Amino acid sequence: MSWSTCAVGSARVRIGPWQSSTKRAHLVPLTEPCTLTPANMAAVRDQLRRQGYSEVRTAAVHPKARDRLITDGFTAREYLYLLSHDLMAIPALPRRRTDIRRGRRSDHYRILQVDSDAFEESWRFDHQGLREALIAAPVGRLRVIEGSDGIRAYSVTGLGGTQCYLQRLAVAVRHQGHGFGAALVADALRWARSRKATVMWVNTQESNRHAVDFYQRLGFTMSDRQLTVLHRAL
Repeated sequence: MSWSTCAVGSARVRIGPWQSSTKRAHLVPLTEPCTLTPANMAAVRDQLRRQGYSEVRTAAVHPKARDRLITDGFTAREYLYLLSHDLMAIPALPRRRTDIRRGRRSDHYRILQVDSDAFEESWRFDHQGLREALIAAPVGRLRVIEGSDGIRAYSVTGLGGTQCYLQRLAVAVRHQGHGFGAALVADALRWARSRKATVMWVNTQESNRHAVDFYQRLGFTMSDRQLTVLHRAL
């Protein structure tokens, strides 16, 4: 099954398979939460059922969309912290860090191996998930760190207007603790500032305290807003 954009009434959503599943759909709201009315969501669910899906999982959504979806019968599956960086005090990029390069399409298979190693199963990207991350914002940027043993870490950064998003950061387990993640974040922050962005956002699971501490050490601060991933049977 492929991804598509669905317009129902005033709502627009992007739908496709969750991790290549033929039964679980991934739903990404594209319009304001007020468009997620019961009638519109019922039409979206009908379309998903016609495509053969039996359940649906959302992208991480803000509180207003969360509340709308819960009213529609969705339940919260996981909560995420949202952090921001004002792009003022950016960590120094070590001079020796000359192994960061632009990621290419030919790297995608090896990038997904790193992703699978770094994340638990429910959060891993497949090929479509990686492509979706790269086009989620008007400008997408893929960077990798490569060594003699292959790709060790990668990042995806998106830019929309003055808002920048660290969409993905992954370091292979055997290479964690060597500064690769921090180097990619510093590189992304510098790029964001060079493109006249005023803030960079990143989210991470509430249960992943290590990641929260990591981002805070790099100058990110916790937002009052919380994101939620929701689920519903069809």
